[in-house]
Amino acid sequence: MKLSIPATLKEEQVELERPEATSAAPETKGVASLSEADTVSTSSDSSQHNEDQVVLDPLESSDTESAQGFETASAKSEDPIEDADQLPASSPASPAILPKPSFSTNEDFLPNFIPTDAKKGAPMAPPTSSDKAEKIPPALEPLIRVLRELRDEGMERPLRSYIGLKLMEKDPQVYKKAGVTRFSQYITMAESLGIIRMGGTGGVGGTEWIKLALPEIPSKLPEVPPKLPEIPPEFRPLAQVLREAQDEGMERPLRSYIGEKLAKRFPGLYKTAGVTRFSQYISIAESSGMVEMGGKGGADWIKLRGIWRTS
Repeated sequence: MKLSIPATLKEEQVELERPEATSAAPETKGVASLSEADTVSTSSDSSQHNEDQVVLDPLESSDTESAQGFETASAKSEDPIEDADQLPASSPASPAILPKPSFSTNEDFLPNFIPTDAKKGAPMAPPTSSDKAEKIPPALEPLIRVLRELRDEGMERPLRSYIGLKLMEKDPQVYKKAGVTRFSQYITMAESLGIIRMGGTGGVGGTEWIKLALPEIPSKLPEVPPKLPEIPPEFRPLAQVLREAQDEGMERPLRSYIGEKLAKRFPGLYKTAGVTRFSQYISIAESSGMVEMGGKGGADWIKLRGIWRTS
């Protein structure tokens, strides 16, 4: 015997069954959504990982290229440079490689102007004659000038007596300026400084001579004419009369002629000079180096010396 289920109950059963299906569908849908999310997340992670790889790849590539460039440069540095002018001045991949200087010995670092003796520790050379020439006292320059003039004339060893006369003509005060009183003291001073050499024998008819010890000294001396010493007032009339006679062509005027001129034009001159006679007056002038006298008897003459004649 079958029981019949009312239609209303069937409808309720259907209604009850549908919610389960409905609830199952969302669950399935949720699972599907979760799976899709996981897939998207995984895909996103994979994509992010790929992006990281993309970002890192240039660095790795750059490092690789740098390493390769360094190896290439190192390999090139070992090869000899055939033409340095063809290399670029600078390049990221291959920097310019300059040749290294090579020095065989330490002597290459020494300046060229250092003498060879100084490199070896040898003593320096002694002072040369040019060094001595710079230390010549001014008072000895007249002697050097006289010796040079005579040497130019062909007199290599002039007599001492002749040199003494020449010195007085050049500068009558030469001994006083040197701090000596005699010619012998003067030339001894010059010899002690190595300026001159002396030799020969003395006595009557002696052949004592003087010569320059340093030939290069004269060329270093300035050509300055000696200053004319001031003439004492009492001898100015004598100098004036002698110059006038010289201008008239009288190289050696007679003493008597000069005496007459002085007595007429300058009366009282001897008294002013502290003497009483003409002979005393001209003797004082001779001792001062201003005049030179010679001759005998009625041919006695008097004339001005060297620089006094041209002043």
